[in-house]
Amino acid sequence: SAATTAISTIRHLRSKLLRDPTAIGLAIDILGEDELLTPLDLPADVRSRIRFASLDCTLLDYKRLKQLCREHLDCTPDQLSTAHASPPCTTFSDAHHGNNPHRIRLTPRAGPEGDLARAHDKLNSVVLETLRELSRRAFRTVISVENPHNKWVHSAPVRRLLGSSGWFAVTADHCSNRATDDPLFPRKRST
Repeated sequence: SAATTAISTIRHLRSKLLRDPTAIGLAIDILGEDELLTPLDLPADVRSRIRFASLDCTLLDYKRLKQLCREHLDCTPDQLSTAHASPPCTTFSDAHHGNNPHRIRLTPRAGPEGDLARAHDKLNSVVLETLRELSRRAFRTVISVENPHNKWVHSAPVRRLLGSSGWFAVTADHCSNRATDDPLFPRKRST
């Protein structure tokens, strides 16, 4: 039903569909269906409830979200039960022993070294603005965004989102969307 649909990253969506046998979901990603599903061992009933939209998410404004909901889920965005995003963490990572190859603090490096950081900044701006707009229009929808705890939480798009009504940050030491057979990473901070 429309009330139990979700837009999500594939791991979050997998978790949602395993817990709710009535839910259907939409995965929006630049990656193809095979690339998203190959690493996952999904039961056939879960796999049959996943819809795919291949899209560069820098093009995912609210109007496009509305269109994708209509086409793939036969609902409007305000009928979604959940929406989840997991932007790439590569260029925000602190795992480079203080020498991030993509950024100096939050600023993309000059030249080609900063190209990926600039692309991630654009992606974050568009996706987080779309989710902010969704939260204004769909106040019953649970919306979440996650990233390993790093510079991302201090970026301008995240600060803008956190300044909006109803948004808050939580940091934990695990990933709630891991598969049951995935190892626990008790010190992997996620925000």
